[in-house]
Amino acid sequence: IGDIFELAEQKDLALARRSTAASDNHNHIRFSLPRLFLCAVFLIIPSLHAENSLPAIFSDHMVLQADKPTAIWGRAMPKEKITVEFLGKSYPAQAGDDGRWSLKLDAAPKGGPHELIVRGAKEIRIHDVLVGEVWLCSGQSNMEMQLRGSHGEVANADAEIAAANYPAIRMFQFNTTYSIFELPAPPDEPQSNREGRWVVCSPKTVTDFSAMGYFFGREIHKQVGGPVGLINSSAGGSGIEAWTSKEAQKAQPEIKPILDSWQTTLANYDPAAEM
Repeated sequence: IGDIFELAEQKDLALARRSTAASDNHNHIRFSLPRLFLCAVFLIIPSLHAENSLPAIFSDHMVLQADKPTAIWGRAMPKEKITVEFLGKSYPAQAGDDGRWSLKLDAAPKGGPHELIVRGAKEIRIHDVLVGEVWLCSGQSNMEMQLRGSHGEVANADAEIAAANYPAIRMFQFNTTYSIFELPAPPDEPQSNREGRWVVCSPKTVTDFSAMGYFFGREIHKQVGGPVGLINSSAGGSGIEAWTSKEAQKAQPEIKPILDSWQTTLANYDPAAEM
């Protein structure tokens, strides 16, 4: 902070020396720059003391996978000690030098609602947590299509929407969808967070659900029983290669021409032309 003020003063003096304006203007120059730097300092200081946080996927109404250890992760101050409490058990973790931490919860049976608590510099309480089946709904427009939306509507839409009273079915919906006209898509490294929220299925909310995801989740709920969590990660116009890991594709010699073509596409990609 001292260096910032010293830099401000040096720039201030230099401007003052160059100024040929009247003394009032000179005083304005003398005092405006330090004030601007002071504002910058106060904007910087909070980021140095960031509170512990979780990605959006860990939020109210979420569904955790049953009968298997479940990963949970977040951010905190470097070396900060974190404790997660769930179903009467306590799980310790410590943030690394980069502020990241992760741990695994023990396998839990289907059920709920439960509360998950993360304790650190700040306490985070996640309410209405269910444990059941969790499925990733990936694909393009046929997965993206809603019960009623921009792609049209499903058959008997009014009756299907009116009957969609399944509070144990939840869908995680991202605030913004991926665009196939932006790069990188997908990113080379997994994202630690992507903003969105868990939505409880009801006649008032199901309209925005992925239709494919909803009907699949409803069938699972009826046949297997228990809560069902659906993560709608579809992106209209995306190819199957985007949903398959590079490692898996590289292991197949027959796919090499596709990967080579992809690299050529990236090198010559023009978003405006594609649009």
